[in-house]
Amino acid sequence: MQEHRQHAAHATQPQGVVGGDLAHHAFTDLAKVLRPQTGSLYLHEAYQGRTLELTLLQGQLLALYIDGFPVTVSNKATQVLQEVSTRRTGAFEFQKRP
Repeated sequence: MQEHRQHAAHATQPQGVVGGDLAHHAFTDLAKVLRPQTGSLYLHEAYQGRTLELTLLQGQLLALYIDGFPVTVSNKATQVLQEVSTRRTGAFEFQKRP
């Protein structure tokens, strides 16, 4: 029954938007799926209860924001993404851009 609700939730999202829960989809698998994509990946409450925004250009990380504030130090970005990949909590939403 829960699977039915998840599929129904995806059906109501606008075209070009994909979403789900990191508890059901490993971050590393999500990264593989998004590798050729351009857009913004939002990870809600995935890092210390905060929302992350990853701006991607053909799967390459261009920018990382925590609650709207840019992460400008690459070591910090790496640390944040490693924690997200191990914790597997929070919802995600990807908005494709041309």
